[in-house]
Amino acid sequence: MAICAEHTRFFQEVFAIPDFLRDPILIMGVQDIFHGGPVIDEAFPVRPLKKYLESIGHKDVRTVDWQNPEADIKVNLAVPSPLPLRANTIIDIGTIEHVSNPHVVLQNYVSWLEVGGHLFIHTPVRGYFGHGLFAFSPEYIPATLRHNGFEIIHEKYSCISEEVTVSPCGYALQCSSEYPDVVTWVVGRKVREIEGGLQAIQQGIYGEPA
Repeated sequence: MAICAEHTRFFQEVFAIPDFLRDPILIMGVQDIFHGGPVIDEAFPVRPLKKYLESIGHKDVRTVDWQNPEADIKVNLAVPSPLPLRANTIIDIGTIEHVSNPHVVLQNYVSWLEVGGHLFIHTPVRGYFGHGLFAFSPEYIPATLRHNGFEIIHEKYSCISEEVTVSPCGYALQCSSEYPDVVTWVVGRKVREIEGGLQAIQQGIYGEPA
């Protein structure tokens, strides 16, 4: 995914979180900004995302991609990365759902991020038929991060430009059927290192690991 006009305010909310944007910054994919309206053109006047962040004063911004030749760093996120990358901010705008092993993707992110740094993930949690390999349970990313040394400081859901309420219903988190395609906006702050690799989780009904 790129930054599109319908999502402008959600990106603005994330980028305005205190200390969220701190060098070094890693962007997953070469993320564009789709201009074409007064709101997004004013909010993000420079494209792509890397150049926008540089335009507002960030000096150490790199893009990570396995296939795009324009990326600064070539990494296959589906396998544990041997690269000793370090970051204070990691931005995943619609990358994780396209990789066949999301657990390893998160393991790479967690290992690259400094304590006190922020991980932002924006990904489908409902619908988007044919878009990626996964549309995740709303529990998956926040619960995995909480179990692996993070606190969740921002969590929202949206359908196009409208914010969506996700609430417990039976055994799962659900939203109204009037919203066929829903994405999540999750920001976690790393508060401690973990040992032994990323801990796996089970869905809440089955109990989480001790």
